[in-house]
Amino acid sequence: LRAAGETVSTLALLDCFAPGVTLKSNYLERLRRLLNPNRVRHLQERLYYRVLQPLGLRRLRHMRTIGEAHRWAHWNYRPRPYPNPIDLFIAAESEEQATDPLLGWGKLAGGDLTVHPIPGTHGLLVKSPHVEVMAEKLQRLLDR
Repeated sequence: LRAAGETVSTLALLDCFAPGVTLKSNYLERLRRLLNPNRVRHLQERLYYRVLQPLGLRRLRHMRTIGEAHRWAHWNYRPRPYPNPIDLFIAAESEEQATDPLLGWGKLAGGDLTVHPIPGTHGLLVKSPHVEVMAEKLQRLLDR
C-alpha cells in the first residue's frame, strides 16, 4: 500500500512468521515430518517451486488450490524493512516454539515493534476464548 502511495495508519501482523523463521525441532522430528505421507503433495509442490522459479518458468505451474497459491506467494515474498510502527499479535505457542521469539519481524521493524501476546495456538486465535482476547487488543489499537 505504501509503495502505491496509500497511507497505512496501522500495520497489525497476526501470528505470522517472517521468511526464514521456523519452528524449533530436532533432526528426527524434521525427518519424521518430511517422510509423513500426508505431506507428499507439499513436498512435490516445493520441488516444483525450487525447479521452475529459478528458471523463470513459474507460469508453467497451474495452481490447483488456494493453498498452493498461498505457498508460492509465501515462498516468493521478500520483505523489506518497514519504517513505521508494527503491532505483532503472537500466539503463546508460536512465541515459545519459533526459532525467533519475534517471529523474524524484529529485523524488519524500522520503527517501534509492539508485541501483543495472545494465549493458545495459531489455530485457536480465531476461536473462543482466544479470539475475544485478540479482538479486544486489536480494537484498542484501532481506536487509538
